[in-house]
Amino acid sequence: MRSKILFGVICLTGITILAQAQGALQISPGTQMTMVDATHLVLVHLNFKNNGTFTPAQSTVHITGSGNDSLLGSANTAFYNLTIEKGVGTNFYIPPELPIDGPWYIRNDLVLGGSDNKVMLSIRDLIMDPDAQILGANASRFIVTPGSGRVVKNGLTDFTFPVGASQNRYTPVRVVQTGQGNIGVRCLPHVYANGSSGNPLTSGVVDASWELSKSQPSASTFTITPQWNSAEELSGFDGNDCGVSYSLGNGDWDLAGANIGQKSGQGPFTRTRSGITFGQNLTGVFAVGSEPLMYPLRVAPKTYLQGAYNASTGNMNDNLRALQIIPLQEPYSQTTGFTHVGRGGGETVSPNVLSVSGNNAIVDWVFLELRNGLNSSTVLETRSALIQRDGDVVEVDGVSPVIFRGREADDYFVAIRHRNHIGIRSTNVLSLAHQPVQYYDFTVEQFQAVGGVQAPLGNVWGMYGGNANSNNNVKYSGPSNDQNTLLNGCLGGNKSLILSQVYNACDLNLNGNVRYSGPLNDQNFLLNTVLGGSKSKIITQPNF
Repeated sequence: MRSKILFGVICLTGITILAQAQGALQISPGTQMTMVDATHLVLVHLNFKNNGTFTPAQSTVHITGSGNDSLLGSANTAFYNLTIEKGVGTNFYIPPELPIDGPWYIRNDLVLGGSDNKVMLSIRDLIMDPDAQILGANASRFIVTPGSGRVVKNGLTDFTFPVGASQNRYTPVRVVQTGQGNIGVRCLPHVYANGSSGNPLTSGVVDASWELSKSQPSASTFTITPQWNSAEELSGFDGNDCGVSYSLGNGDWDLAGANIGQKSGQGPFTRTRSGITFGQNLTGVFAVGSEPLMYPLRVAPKTYLQGAYNASTGNMNDNLRALQIIPLQEPYSQTTGFTHVGRGGGETVSPNVLSVSGNNAIVDWVFLELRNGLNSSTVLETRSALIQRDGDVVEVDGVSPVIFRGREADDYFVAIRHRNHIGIRSTNVLSLAHQPVQYYDFTVEQFQAVGGVQAPLGNVWGMYGGNANSNNNVKYSGPSNDQNTLLNGCLGGNKSLILSQVYNACDLNLNGNVRYSGPLNDQNFLLNTVLGGSKSKIITQPNF
């Protein structure tokens, strides 16, 4: 059991050393302890327990010794200087039992000494006055914030918060403020889907996040610079394509545009984000990451592929899926005439997604382009996505709207292309943002696609098929015609040859077979279904 040193009314001057193997310096209820001038009070393995009134003047309380110690008591405690310099692996604890209505304060300096000491917050804040500093912090001496307790800097202008979420992870953050307000910071152990809640992200991020809270209602502008080590970088994190992102909640983050770039340093690393403007009573979570933290533009287009369209059902056939020949990785990175731009390319789909049947069954991969709203000839981003039997174009999970990441909310044109169909582009710009989802149905009217170049499919419209050579036109004769690609390029000139259960651009009707003659042959589909029996007809994709 720890012994106690009790104080009545006492003034301390000069240097006082209280040395004891176990015990607590206790200020009893109704008692005042006043430090005079620059008194230096050294506590050797003693808790500091304040149940009365502690007046620090310009003194220093020096916590040392070989064991763990704590700040205790029912009263609020303000230190002028506090020095933590203890044995290796020992810490100074701030337990939950401190007064719930008042944290503890540093008026001047908090000095972190020793070779391996931490200040362990729980649910109580550490308040740094406007002129107060934290000195001596490094990877073995810092403030650990495993609970709701924060380091708060009153009147912050420029301050580095030496925090980490656990004793072996030092991830400080520098915050510069233009404006007024007290700023509190705590470090979270992971990046959570919803900022401070939800499942931790397991790839593409630095495995830590920082919760900032602002006390003043006036607007302020901030610059934030987090710091981390390579051990915090999870798989998929791209140090050349990353940035500081703010949680928008509901799984969305705001990283976009000029805030995306290369990390700095050789380890530890940093990224800086400037121009962050907060309104009233902000509490926000920031993290460092690549694609998972980039701003998502959500779009949900709908179209039909003429090659797979079944007029009797009003949906497309999913033969390629049923035959299990849809590739698990998008085909467009290896298809002539398709060039991924930005972060597009390499998308993969789970076999479980391709096992779904019914109207939401997957028909094939499609290629989406996000084009500049002021100059549609400029492709800004591409994305490989999936198309369902009912025409919905969806993410690789088979159900969600398609996401383009890292672009600002703005007006864009959206184009859809396919490996053996003529591409289409939205006639008008679409206002894209993370919410709400922007829907666009090409099927309801011919001129939903620019130039009206869409195939009539009864009462709906879709993408013209027959484009065996994946260029920008469909034709039966003349240079670079699709009939020649079918017969000579894919079948070697043999009109009786059948390629069965193949994923091939010459499979114009998307039934999994390539054939020039016989039932359901691709030559007949090209000539009679697509070109209406005219060997001279040419269908050309408009210039987007």
